[in-house]
Amino acid sequence: MSSSAYCREEGKDKMIFTTEEELSKPSTALIDIDTYETDEKGPVLDNGEINFHCTCAGTMFSGPCNIEIREFLTCSNKDKSPEKCMEQFEAMFNCELDYPEIYDIKDKLEGVDDKASKTVKELDPETKES
Repeated sequence: MSSSAYCREEGKDKMIFTTEEELSKPSTALIDIDTYETDEKGPVLDNGEINFHCTCAGTMFSGPCNIEIREFLTCSNKDKSPEKCMEQFEAMFNCELDYPEIYDIKDKLEGVDDKASKTVKELDPETKES
C-alpha cells in the first residue's frame, strides 16, 4: 500500500485514498468565493414553500420517513398552526419511532411524562376535554 494519497476512477466513481497523516493536516484547498456559485436558497423558498433540496436539512428528507416529514412540514408551513397538522405529525412521529437507529426518538422521550401527552391533547381539537 502506498504511503501517500492517490486517486482511482472506476466508471462514474472517483475514489480518493489518503493517509491518516495527510488528513490530520489543515486543508490547503482554496475556494474563490467570488466565482463560487450555488443555487442554495435556504430552508424556505421565495414563494414561502419549504426547500426540500436545501443542504441545511442534512439527510432529513432522504430517510425512511421522508414522506411523513415532508407532509408534516408542508402542512405546518402552509397553515402556520400546529393543531391543524396533528394527523401529519402523528404519522411522522410514529414512523420515526419505527426507526430508532436513525431518528433516535425513544432516547429523547425518556423522562417525558403525561405532561407531554396532555399538551398534545390540548393542541388536538378532536381530543380536547370539555
